[in-house]
Amino acid sequence: MSNVEAIRLSPVWDGRGMLRAATRLWFAVTVIGQWAFLYYLAGFYGRALVTGHIEDWNRSRMFHPAYVTGDKVWDLYFGAHVLLATVIAFGGVLQMVPRIRERAVWFHRWNGRAFMLTALTGAVSGLWMSWARGAGVSGGNPLGRIAVSLDGLLIIACCAVAWLLVRRGRIELHRRWALRLFMVANGVWFLRLAVMGWYLLTGGAGMTDNLSGPINLVIDFASYLLPLALLELYFRTRDGGTFGGRAATAAAVLVSSAYMTVGIFALVMVQAPLLRM
Repeated sequence: MSNVEAIRLSPVWDGRGMLRAATRLWFAVTVIGQWAFLYYLAGFYGRALVTGHIEDWNRSRMFHPAYVTGDKVWDLYFGAHVLLATVIAFGGVLQMVPRIRERAVWFHRWNGRAFMLTALTGAVSGLWMSWARGAGVSGGNPLGRIAVSLDGLLIIACCAVAWLLVRRGRIELHRRWALRLFMVANGVWFLRLAVMGWYLLTGGAGMTDNLSGPINLVIDFASYLLPLALLELYFRTRDGGTFGGRAATAAAVLVSSAYMTVGIFALVMVQAPLLRM
């Protein structure tokens, strides 16, 4: 084989190596952010529950309302919703580790079942919280509730398809739908990063204190639709794209990782005082 032919066949020169490196960086940032979020959920919401001061949930302004005096049904639902989020934050990223899939198949299967059940339960409870109780991440704005509902419906759809595919032994397609599920199931986490990153970069332009400003509403939808679109772009360029397409996708993944890093930093700065109080 000539040197020219070797260069043409090299994954470095066809863009696959570049795309692979970018996605690994994205995954590393995601692991750090997810587990920092897990620490926050346990340290803030969990501590308030264990110490019997669940009214402290309202000190966080990312969800309205969190605690309602005298409404035990709501408080139970919200507490369960947060508990489900901790399972998603811990188990979701572990499903994407190849060595775990290959060397601990039993764990991958049971963790996957737990993740899917948790995501499905969270989606259904989120729909109930939005429409039966009028709660949401945008101060009760109807558009915010629609955004949460669409995310919930996508979670249910991805769960159903991923489960059916693995039952039929179509593992590669199952993995694609499981990744789609990961993106939409983490919509609220992506939303937090998007909001805090925007605050840090722009000072909160277009946002309001009750999270119902025009930028807030855009982020309500973009928090899961953009990650989903980026994943679809990755699938297309990884499997059949050109060098230019893979380079562009790698650049988009890197930009996403950079923005997520900003959002994680801002979120940690905001959450740290809540953990100390």
